[in-house]
Amino acid sequence: MKNSIKWSLVAILSTILIAGASCEKSIDDEGGSKYYEYFLSTYQSMDLALETGLEDEQGKIYSIQIGSGENVQFFTSPDYPNPSHVAQFLKIAARNGDTDFKRMDNSTSWNSRMALSDNLVSIHITSNNDWDETHPAGTPLDDLFEITMNSFTEFIRNGYAFESTSPQPDPVIRGARKIVKPVSELTPDELAIIQRDPLFIVLSTPTLAEEHTLTFTLTNTDGKEYILTKTVKPTRPDWLTENTSF
Repeated sequence: MKNSIKWSLVAILSTILIAGASCEKSIDDEGGSKYYEYFLSTYQSMDLALETGLEDEQGKIYSIQIGSGENVQFFTSPDYPNPSHVAQFLKIAARNGDTDFKRMDNSTSWNSRMALSDNLVSIHITSNNDWDETHPAGTPLDDLFEITMNSFTEFIRNGYAFESTSPQPDPVIRGARKIVKPVSELTPDELAIIQRDPLFIVLSTPTLAEEHTLTFTLTNTDGKEYILTKTVKPTRPDWLTENTSF
């Protein structure tokens, strides 16, 4: 059963990667190009919610994702078809330094580039229950979760270019640096301009309590905190190795 779950997930992820590559090809071939003032097309408001992801046959979750809340809003560029909340978009774009793109770009690719509206400086995770002997209730669990996210910070703030090729930029999303690391290792620069829907993988199965109400605290540059909670039964995937990432 364990092997079948593992290979099913591998097959799913392979399909996603193939689909992504096909999508990128179709974007290049069929999207058409237009002149755009701004690199990002859309910012999503900070109305967020935690969503469970992969789980085992007992309903224990391997991953959790920060998704959109019920009252989410989207602030779009004046170049966007039927733009909305343009004044808010312009304010955020100026704060992010995304005002000098001013070039031709593929329309389909540009329309899909979206980031959270706030510049974050940290993400912290805690639980209401003891996780293990070294992680009692209320203490940070940042080292026990691995984040996978795309960051636009470097590309935008370096004049729409990467300073280096390591780690590898995301092959599908232009201008995105793919970040895969424990939450405890995140830096404010990486978090400043991030694509929506970051994913978190459980790195360690709890040994003292099975069920946990997890609290994710996202803090922005002004010190404002966004608190997200969800009750789950987390477990480390048995197919996860040190060389495995999403």
